[in-house]
Amino acid sequence: YEMDSQAAIYGSIPILTAVQKFGPKAAAVTSSMLWLNPSETYVSLGKRKDAGTWSSVIGGLISGESEPEGLQTWFVSESGIIDMLLFPQRSPAKILKSYHQLTGLAPLPPLFSIGKHQCRWNYKDEADVRELVANFDKYNIPVDVVWLDIEHTDHKKYHTWNEQYFPDPKRMVTDLKAGGREMVTIVDPHIKKDSAYFVYSEGLEKDVFVKKRVYDMVDDPSDVKPDTWNDTETILDTDAVKPEGWSDEEDGEWTPPTKPNPDYSGYWSPRKISELNKDKPNEVYDGHCWPGTSVYPDFTNPTVRDWWAMYFKPDGRNEDFYTWNDMNEPSVFNGPEVSMDRDLVHDGDVEHRDIHNIYGQYFHRATFEGHLNHRRPGKRPFVLTRSFYVGSHMYGPMWTGDNEASWPHLKAVLPMLVTLSATAGYSFVGADVGGFFNHPGEELFTRWHQLAAATNPSHAHIETPRREPWEYSEVARNRVKHAVQRRYQMLPLWYTLFARYSLYGEPIIRPLWFDHLNDSETFACTAANCDEILDQQVIIGRDVMVRGVVDSEIEKVAVYFPEGSKWYDDKDELMSTGLNEDMKVTMDDIPVFYRAGSIIPLKLRQRPSTKAMVNDPLTLEIFVDPQTNSAEGQIYLDDGDSFDSIDRNVFTLSTMKFDGSSIIIFKVAGNGGFTAAIERIDIIGLPRSLRRAILANPEISATSTLPNRVTIKRPAGAVIGHDWFLDLTPQQNS
Repeated sequence: YEMDSQAAIYGSIPILTAVQKFGPKAAAVTSSMLWLNPSETYVSLGKRKDAGTWSSVIGGLISGESEPEGLQTWFVSESGIIDMLLFPQRSPAKILKSYHQLTGLAPLPPLFSIGKHQCRWNYKDEADVRELVANFDKYNIPVDVVWLDIEHTDHKKYHTWNEQYFPDPKRMVTDLKAGGREMVTIVDPHIKKDSAYFVYSEGLEKDVFVKKRVYDMVDDPSDVKPDTWNDTETILDTDAVKPEGWSDEEDGEWTPPTKPNPDYSGYWSPRKISELNKDKPNEVYDGHCWPGTSVYPDFTNPTVRDWWAMYFKPDGRNEDFYTWNDMNEPSVFNGPEVSMDRDLVHDGDVEHRDIHNIYGQYFHRATFEGHLNHRRPGKRPFVLTRSFYVGSHMYGPMWTGDNEASWPHLKAVLPMLVTLSATAGYSFVGADVGGFFNHPGEELFTRWHQLAAATNPSHAHIETPRREPWEYSEVARNRVKHAVQRRYQMLPLWYTLFARYSLYGEPIIRPLWFDHLNDSETFACTAANCDEILDQQVIIGRDVMVRGVVDSEIEKVAVYFPEGSKWYDDKDELMSTGLNEDMKVTMDDIPVFYRAGSIIPLKLRQRPSTKAMVNDPLTLEIFVDPQTNSAEGQIYLDDGDSFDSIDRNVFTLSTMKFDGSSIIIFKVAGNGGFTAAIERIDIIGLPRSLRRAILANPEISATSTLPNRVTIKRPAGAVIGHDWFLDLTPQQNS
């Protein structure tokens, strides 16, 4: 897709969120509007110079201006009704709570799916797949999922395999799973028009495909021949002279010859128009896509969705694979705007124009239900989609489509992801790492992996020549390895955030303003480089701030630290509140900060996949709030795979607290009985007196190898899932 284009791309959640501050001392408030219309919709959004100030609004009303200065927007949809929902809440968190009450909450994803994914168009055969995984192990880069694109099929016929290159897919995926990895295969909605293809023939028999009406070309009755129309082609040549010697008696009566009529308008016939032939039944529509001539199931019909779901039943070959739904806008290469004709017919005689934006979601839902009900009943599906609409978050993650290996496309990643997560309720979102088209240079490749590992599912999907990390220099490979390993270390935090997203609808990726409405600089920034700061700086949950590095060859970036909060950098230094325009950066990492007052759960042992980490002990990093000498955090545990863990209350959600002199862990929700041992606790930012007291306590054997950090190794009895208390300074309390 083109950058900054106003054309539609892959999906739509037409929700508008406003942040408004009424007066210099007033707290900011938020509100949202959802335009619930699944037909193609056009939106204009513009902001005038004095947008959002009472003076501009009242001044406009007094002056009689029809449009006072401020935010201006309009929505127009191709068809349907105006169905507009307002969320007049005072905070973005309450807006999302209301939104999820309307749409539903997202299910917990399987644990492996928040690790690293590796995909390209295309890994060519089983040997290629095995070599890929072996290289990840060779270079100690964790990976959880290998993806196969369209070439794994038999001539782009989904639910089939190219047996020349993938002769035994069941054995292949069984071997992957034995090594702790999973596989995702692509399944698109276009069905090859081939009578020998079982999906097509069965679909014809069950009448499941989208239809087109039959039209005849007829004369337009309203097209009447104009009075001035001259349809005489020839006229008598009045200038002609009877030939000499012509005898009417002998030669007959002489008639002048004809000549072309100079006023002749031509042959007239009424224009042709297409007219619906009501006597003929609708015909199956076909269009052109990857397999060639293709047909498209009508996923708006529940019966068709049930039919589609049945194809995910285990069949001896397609059993342990997860699914990627692509091209589901739907893409039709020879259709208008590379999609379906708007007058095609769906179930209930509904035209495609009325449901265009939601077709992809219906396909996504049908595939999700196929996994949940047939492929792995009771287990968590993983189904990635490209097209999405309001409610798509309930069926699995989405990604932002076919981007480009360029710095402008890297800059677009965070604004898209944070908008979907924090305003549209869709937190399981990601982008192709390194870009899909073109080949990134070493610097761009590194920066993209660093950002992806810190902010979103790390899905490397590529069309270009090989660009796995080992295809670059050793320096670049090690930088990527470091970024990916750090993501895996933070998986306990990530999984907890996904659990809170599923439990309460809390967004995972947030803009600065989401939790800091008290600071107007987070939404109405006055600095010269505001756009870059607000676009490229996000907060993961509430406790980890990430600043993307999205320009080439730079040595410093601007970072804004909101009022009312304190943040530690990765060197345990406490940052000053406000704007820091000279934050130094190197190629080794991007800036990441940890909120003072937070407790971050980690797993620091290096492992090749999430499954290899399940039984590893935890490390807790406690970032002390210097004002209160306290910190707090949570951690969620379950089996990582059961679909109804939350509904059945089979999980453990524990709170961890530090109050300056003790650490307390206690369970707050769930009856799953899940536990995790704690092998290390790091406390960052202690005041000197408390630090000395803890180090002097012989009962906990604390050490300090870094100036601002105290480490407690193997604290006795410290287990998540059990209530636990550790008095850090008993000698002071006696």
